[in-house]
Amino acid sequence: MDQYSLVDLLCNESFNIPDIGAIRCPTLRDIRKITYKMFVFYTGILNSSTDDIIKQFKLDEILKGLDENERSKINAFHLLLIINRQILFDILNLFLIDQWKFYEEKLEFEVYRETDGDKEIIGHINAGNFDYFRGCVLYILGMKQSADVTPKYKNKLAQKLYERMQKSKNAKKKSNKDSVYTLDNMILKYCTHNKVGINILNVWDMTYYQFIKMFDEYSYGRTCDYHDQMAAHSFSYQKVSDYKPLDYMKKINQQ
Repeated sequence: MDQYSLVDLLCNESFNIPDIGAIRCPTLRDIRKITYKMFVFYTGILNSSTDDIIKQFKLDEILKGLDENERSKINAFHLLLIINRQILFDILNLFLIDQWKFYEEKLEFEVYRETDGDKEIIGHINAGNFDYFRGCVLYILGMKQSADVTPKYKNKLAQKLYERMQKSKNAKKKSNKDSVYTLDNMILKYCTHNKVGINILNVWDMTYYQFIKMFDEYSYGRTCDYHDQMAAHSFSYQKVSDYKPLDYMKKINQQ
């Protein structure tokens, strides 16, 4: 994905990934068709480490027969085939533009395009490149990929302490997150106070990335508007230098 910049992500065109195929950022309408809950589920899977998936779906019992070397070779692709391969199929249908066919004997997806009856093989998706594929999907969604690294512990006490610290950190993040920033409320607020012609009828054609970025800019712009209104009253700022009219040009939430 190094060839694509943040400018490219703002466009709703597809992204060609060598040896894989063309992927897309779904629109809000696409998300509505599969339901937002399923979108959150799929992106959660894509952003989960191998260990997280094993814990979430309680796969320890199934994998306990593998030795350490064999288990280290297991990744998210293998796990999704074990859990429910339909999840994998649905993820490809949502993010992959090209057609695909799954080969059971190879445990591999063949990605292809058909033009005037001629079939052109574009790439493949398998255990070897699935982590790269999901990293690309998360990138065009504007989401950061979790590191798929299992910490090495000196003993069980160290493991318990680490897990307790992580649990506390995650709980703090969750508690600090403002509950009003839900997608439904963000859509309502953006459409109600919009200045560029986006309303509740046409917002659904924006890609997920476009909407999140535009909402961030909208929120920051509202703050700057407030500062402009304060500056319009001479008593609002003690010093003229405190008012920065070009603050709205500041880059925010850079990936």
